[in-house]
Amino acid sequence: MRRGSSLREYRCESQFDQLSKPIHGETIMILDDVLFGVIIVGLGLCAAHFRGEYLRWREETRMRMRHINGLSSPEDADSI
Repeated sequence: MRRGSSLREYRCESQFDQLSKPIHGETIMILDDVLFGVIIVGLGLCAAHFRGEYLRWREETRMRMRHINGLSSPEDADSI
C-alpha cells in the first residue's frame, strides 16, 4: 500500500487487478463460450426465418397454380 493512500483506494486497485488478469484462462474461455453461443443461436434463428419464408412462398405458389388450373379447366374450353 502506498503511503498516503487510503484503504479504500487499495481495495479498488487490488480488485481491479484481479478482474483484469484471467484466472488460468477461465475469463477468456467464458467469453469465447458466450460468443460461440450467440453465433449458434443467430444461425439457428436465421435458418428458421428462411425456412418459414420458403414454406410461405411454396404455399403461395401452390395456391396460384390451383387458381390457374381452376380457371383453365378442359370443360370450359369445350363450351367455347
